[in-house]
Formats: sequence, C-alpha cells, structure tokens
Amino acid sequence: MRGRYSLIRLGMAFALLCAAPVAAQSPVDRAALDRLQSRVSESLYELPDYTCRLDIRRAELEPKARRKISLDNAKIISLEVAIIDHKEHYALAGSPNFSDLPPSQLVGDGLVSTGAFAAYARDILVNRVGTIRYAGEEVIGEEPALRYDYNVDLSRSRYHVTNNGQSAIVPYRGSLWATTDGDVLLRLTVHVDELPPYVGVKRITTQIDYQTALLEDHSLIVPKQTRVSMILSDGGESVNETRFTNCRSFDASSTLSC
Repeated sequence: MRGRYSLIRLGMAFALLCAAPVAAQSPVDRAALDRLQSRVSESLYELPDYTCRLDIRRAELEPKARRKISLDNAKIISLEVAIIDHKEHYALAGSPNFSDLPPSQLVGDGLVSTGAFAAYARDILVNRVGTIRYAGEEVIGEEPALRYDYNVDLSRSRYHVTNNGQSAIVPYRGSLWATTDGDVLLRLTVHVDELPPYVGVKRITTQIDYQTALLEDHSLIVPKQTRVSMILSDGGESVNETRFTNCRSFDASSTLSC
C-alpha cells in the first residue's frame, strides 16, 4: 500500500440543522442525554481558545498479509490541533503556523483522519444530524455508563472518505457512552460499512475515548485517545492510534496559513 493516500474527514456545520428525532426514552434517560448535549455544547464553545498535541502512530498491512497488525514499533508523528473558523486546523508540533490544508500534506502518504477533536461530537450531539436512541446501561472501564446508539443517513452525512484519488460522502452509525448523570462523555464509536465500490474501502471503524480536562477555569470534555481502522477492498488494512496531550490555551501569536 506504499504511496496510497487515504483521508477520512468529517465536515463541519456552519449553521445548526433541524434536530433529528430521538427515539422514545424514559424521563431519566432523556434528561441524561439533554445534560450531555448541553455539556458537550459548552465544551465545544470554549475549544477555539485551546490547542492540543496529537501523537499519531500508524501501521499498515499489505493485502493477504497473515499476521495481526501491530503499532508497537510504529513511528510517532506529532501534530497540534486547534479549532479556527469553526474547523479543525493542524500544525507540526511546536509550530505556531496552523494550516487549513489536509493534514495528509503534513504527515505524508497513509491513513489520515480528522473530526475526532470536535466534529463528531458536534454533529451527533449538538447539531443532532442523526437519530439517537437509548440502548441500556454498560460499564466503560470501571465507570457505570449509559449507552446511546445513533444513525446518520446519507442525506445528512458530512463523512467524507478519499482513498487513492477516489472520494465519496457516506452514511455512518455508532454508539456513545456517558456517565449516568450525563455530565461526561466517555466514549464515541463511528462505523462506516456502506461505501461505493469505486472508493476501494470495505469498512472504517473509529473509537474515541474522552477525558475531562481542567484548563484554566474551564472543565472541558476533550479526546484522550482515538483508534481508526480502515479495511480496504483488496484486503489491506491501515490503523491509526492517536493520543491527545498537553491541551492548553491557544497562543495569541499562533497564525493560520493558507
């Protein structure tokens, strides 16, 4: 798969969409979801003032390779991410110059994904582009959690996949988990398995684990780590694992380069 370029991007909304329907829930489940949507909205409102470091490990398996993919010895690529003009922008770690160009132009060939810092949570929980239904109580780590399943159909999706020069917007679905009071988003998953054949991708799976970060006098819900797996139609596989650290105030001297 050397030289292959793959981009998974979730577009940002510039205006709120009409709220999609929410499946029938008990008053307690509905209240927790309302609380979660409010908390995520508050965090996203504050995020343009902050940036985080991303340490990305990437690995690939060629088609028909008969071994388990491993990230143990993968090279680490370090970037910075910030919300500028309602979009995720990236810079090489330590650089004050953020770019609106695709991050693939910073890290080179291979699997690249965007949206984990803010766009997924914004579209699903704030813009409510899909249907959401309560799916029961589970445990995430050692934390009791409420699970909600969601579905975003093609007509409302902004999930954009580009692989080897071919692109498509596709529907997606997944689940999210929150603390039982709805105060903290713990995990969000995204599954894509309805892709046109010409894109050459069979399935994409994303898992985002969240953390609560105390930044100055704000308590924000931000990603802790993500894992993205893409299975290609020819049997090849790409995996990205990203850790978010060093979240801090956005430096006033930082600039946007176009």
